[in-house]
Amino acid sequence: KKNVSRASLSFWARELLPEARRCGQLAASLGEQGDVERAVLVAALEHQLWQTLPSFCRWAEDAAEGFRLLAKPLGAALQNREDLRSHVCNAIALLVSQNARAAEEGDNVGDFGGGVGSDSGLSDDGNGVGAGEDEFDGGFPRPEGHTSEGAEEALRAVASYSKNYLPLLFNLFVSSRPSERGRVHAAIAALGRVAG
Repeated sequence: KKNVSRASLSFWARELLPEARRCGQLAASLGEQGDVERAVLVAALEHQLWQTLPSFCRWAEDAAEGFRLLAKPLGAALQNREDLRSHVCNAIALLVSQNARAAEEGDNVGDFGGGVGSDSGLSDDGNGVGAGEDEFDGGFPRPEGHTSEGAEEALRAVASYSKNYLPLLFNLFVSSRPSERGRVHAAIAALGRVAG
């Protein structure tokens, strides 16, 4: 999770999302059967899989294609799974922030985004309040293969779903406890940046 960069977001959508769903269904089934101990262990595995999502968004090599595959499942997770919201919001904010900065920079690859191993400020607990744009740089420098054209395509893919996401996120922001609003706010700000 901490060292993934330039991975395939489509891989996460095609391979890890179905595994996470299977774990979630198994955990629910075990809970209904009264096997609480195993249900908790399997639910923890589901969360570990979801926690990798923002890492797969970090300079994703196929951000546009991957986001199109994930748009509906991410919307459903936002709406129906309070326990997964911080992971989804982190992923959206990171994906938009990095690609927007890459599009603005053009194809002159600099070391914006910090060096490998730097602290990104991106917490997994979802309690970050007032997260700034620099907190979503992922802690990795922009790779040479990440072109401004690819970044713009990724932003267009995200923007095409912003009209669906923004009303949902606004409702979640209003209904959330103040301590949980930071990551939702970051996702709203990211989508507002690209919405047409």
